[in-house]
Amino acid sequence: MKKLAVVGLVAALSFGLALSWQEGWNLVAKAQRGDVKAVEALVEAYKGGDAEAAAAIGVLYMSGFAYPRDYGKALEYLSWARSKGSGWASAMLALMYDFGLGVPRDEKRALDLIRESAAQGYPGGVAVKSIAYILGAEGKPTDEGLSQAVAATVQAASTGDPLALNNLARLYFSGLEKQGIPRDWAKAARLFEESYAKGYLPAALRLVPIYYYGYGVPPDQAKAVALAERLKGFGSTFVGEAYLASAYYFGVGGKPKDPKRACQLAEVSRSNPQGSAVYGLCLLEGHLPGGRVQGYAWLLKAAGTGNDLATSLVKEWEKRLSADEREQAKRLVADLK
Repeated sequence: MKKLAVVGLVAALSFGLALSWQEGWNLVAKAQRGDVKAVEALVEAYKGGDAEAAAAIGVLYMSGFAYPRDYGKALEYLSWARSKGSGWASAMLALMYDFGLGVPRDEKRALDLIRESAAQGYPGGVAVKSIAYILGAEGKPTDEGLSQAVAATVQAASTGDPLALNNLARLYFSGLEKQGIPRDWAKAARLFEESYAKGYLPAALRLVPIYYYGYGVPPDQAKAVALAERLKGFGSTFVGEAYLASAYYFGVGGKPKDPKRACQLAEVSRSNPQGSAVYGLCLLEGHLPGGRVQGYAWLLKAAGTGNDLATSLVKEWEKRLSADEREQAKRLVADLK
């Protein structure tokens, strides 16, 4: 049945019918699951000049679904699609600039592209623009503005768009009680899962810690580590490397204990709180040079973000270090990079 549906789509495109962003995301999701016919349908549509097909191919190259991850090609396809008026492409280009995927990080450029996407009516762009407002990108938000932004996000998510679902999940994970969004980690997890299943890889950035620690769902470190593998090399957040470092250090999620490999990954990902926690442990236990004071300082830095691993390790090592070592570490935290 699925094969017939894709073949039918190719036939329809041969008569000049353009893809919608919904159809584009549907084909991305099928490609994510290994459906070769879906990729063929997108390529056929792109050859016919279809902008949303080009946007979808750009998403595949960006995410590493169907094709090896290639940010240069993603940028090429998305830029062409944007030039043809695709609001979806504008939103995905915004993501590339926000995360620094093959381009220098540029938050202003990303916000401009999101505004453009929202103005074109793409639901994902509307949702991301609303979240940007909530986070203060337009200055201090008002109560009325927050309510409008939440309503816009909910409406955008009702279309089933993966970006919008991801951003509604973010609201439920944090909670905005006054605007009618209670903190609900279980609901957030379901929305992130739906977003990821529809082809939006960045939803996995949130799903990894959700499953690793069990926020609103039963802990599933194997699932978290599998998603971390998919995220390795994705952008400047280093979520994949950080949680793989943790998996190798403790031998969880199907990975063997391998402190050497763990510490290499932690050194790369120490800007991420999970990576910072493992990096601190590597220093404390002598797997990397630097000493106990520096190691404890990295734990304190990670614990300051609320990281669960770092918080538990700070309590453990507080008893093992002298008062002088602890004080030195506290003074060092602000200078860590």
